Amino acid sequence: MALPGLVAALGAVGLGWLGGWDSMEQLAYNSLFRIRDSIAILPKPSWDERLAIIAIDEKSLQEYGQFPWSRDRYVALLDELSSAQPASISFDILFAEPSEDDDAFSSAIIDNDNVVLAIADSKNGVELRPTPEIEAQAAGAFILGHVVHIPDPDGISRQALLCRKDLPALSVAAIKAYQSSLDNTSIAVVETEDSANPLANSTPPANPTPLINKSESESLLPLLPQCQSSDSLSSQPSPPPVWINWPGPIFDPERATTKTTLQIVSFVDVVTGRVDADVLRNKIVLVGVTARGLDPARSPLNYDPPITGVYVHAAVIDNLLNDRFLHRPPTWSLPFLLVLLGLSTSLLLSNQGSKGRIMIVFGIPFSWFSIGLLCFLGNWWIPVAAPVATVLMTTIGFQWQEQREKQQLMNLFSMHVAPQTAQLIWSRRDELLANGQLQPQELTATVLFMDIRGFTSISEKMPSHQLVPWLNRYFEVMTDCIMEYGGVVDKYIGDAIMAVFGIPFPRTDQADIQQDAIAAIATSIDMYQRLQHLNIELAQQKLPTISIGIGIHTGVLTAGSVGSQQRVNYSVFGDTVNTAARLESMTKTLPPDAPYNILMSEQTFTYVKTTHKGRATGRLKLKGKEAETMTYTLTP
Repeated sequence: MALPGLVAALGAVGLGWLGGWDSMEQLAYNSLFRIRDSIAILPKPSWDERLAIIAIDEKSLQEYGQFPWSRDRYVALLDELSSAQPASISFDILFAEPSEDDDAFSSAIIDNDNVVLAIADSKNGVELRPTPEIEAQAAGAFILGHVVHIPDPDGISRQALLCRKDLPALSVAAIKAYQSSLDNTSIAVVETEDSANPLANSTPPANPTPLINKSESESLLPLLPQCQSSDSLSSQPSPPPVWINWPGPIFDPERATTKTTLQIVSFVDVVTGRVDADVLRNKIVLVGVTARGLDPARSPLNYDPPITGVYVHAAVIDNLLNDRFLHRPPTWSLPFLLVLLGLSTSLLLSNQGSKGRIMIVFGIPFSWFSIGLLCFLGNWWIPVAAPVATVLMTTIGFQWQEQREKQQLMNLFSMHVAPQTAQLIWSRRDELLANGQLQPQELTATVLFMDIRGFTSISEKMPSHQLVPWLNRYFEVMTDCIMEYGGVVDKYIGDAIMAVFGIPFPRTDQADIQQDAIAAIATSIDMYQRLQHLNIELAQQKLPTISIGIGIHTGVLTAGSVGSQQRVNYSVFGDTVNTAARLESMTKTLPPDAPYNILMSEQTFTYVKTTHKGRATGRLKLKGKEAETMTYTLTP
């Protein structure tokens, strides 16, 4: 029964190659973040305290008017930040259009000497860089970083490009500027030497943010990618996109705390001096739009309403600072995992009943999702949708194959055995089926052959519209009797019925073989009793009454399914069948006063003589057999 699991696994692998699981894995990505954020007891990251965002928000737009703004607004911001001394200032804003304030803006950049400016592409593929005036006048005082987004089809930003050819991402450039700034400072908290600086005379904070020493800043170097130009001779390939591990939601008033909320201040508050300088000192500052409708972006924790692109850069910076990007298993591992899950699920299902299978079909997906969540808490995002779907597809395939096999067995047996026997056959199907096919068997069983006396003359006198219902009524009564005693109706041959006791499962115990023989004799006696009631019914309908002869023999025979691909039947063959048929034909030799027109072989009588009385009728030479056969009939 491993085939359903293997087929399901290979199908899941094929869908994976075609990208069929991408959208479901993305939903799993969203769910993992939301579960981690919503369950209080689960460990979760918080936004790095070294990060701060200066937000061009609704409040700032109300003060300064519609965005984009004139460049003098950013000059004012940089002038104010030169006093606050952030470690780096990154603009998620394009300065591609010339402005009369370019000179002043360039001077402000030079004064701060820790600025990162953005590069992007236009819709036509044209690179949008800072104006030539800014690049020329402020050369060496700023770093360039690209702000290319690669959201998924659902709009959620799950990946980020740390390099675009030889150009680092804005987030990477921000950390490089941060390192450069830290390398130029002392280990201790800096005491300003400029007494003219109004911030120098302010009261020091109770818990000042210490500058990270040089050795700590150098520890960030291995985390930053080395961006190579397309014509570089270096064999080092450009790094692939990284998977963003969003530290937490943006603006969650119900659960917002200083440990889990990103530090965000309004642009207008910074420019007007309403923000304490210590809030931004030594921080990696991002300047960008946060007002709704401008530069929309989405995260798994902020989908509707959306956030903006500056938060994507903030999440990447946080991941770089803390080395907590999400890791994914190698691509080659998924096919092995799916095959293992498919085969394991098939094996487990084959050994379970209905309750056990229900537990498996719910338990394995739940367990795998739990494993996925635990891995996620350790910054590993393992496939969730494809393995869970493989288990479900394996279950469906297993049920389909089982139903097909059940249908095959029921097609062979359902019309020939009692419902209880059919259920027994299904429950023990492994003894009959090999690779889904019914296998031939040699076994010992008791065959009962019965026939209507004088049927030929009766059929000649009865019209067909009466004959067929008359015969079917007889078959119905006799068949019910056979099935009640555990017999299998092998076939109907004209007016004859052939029944077998002891199939389809081989009997290995003599007691079981004896029980089958006793059941056959009990059936034949009960048939006579039921036939009396049937004859009364037929007489009332003015239809011919029926008399029968029965032959019974116990011996070895072969059982199996025979026929063509279009039609197949389960039947038995061998000398035992022929002997039972010959005995039935010899019942015509019994005297008219015999209580039952039943003949049985010596082999059968040996098994039933302890439960039923009988007498020998002599040795008869049966047609087709050279040796004589000792026969017996039942006595009251």
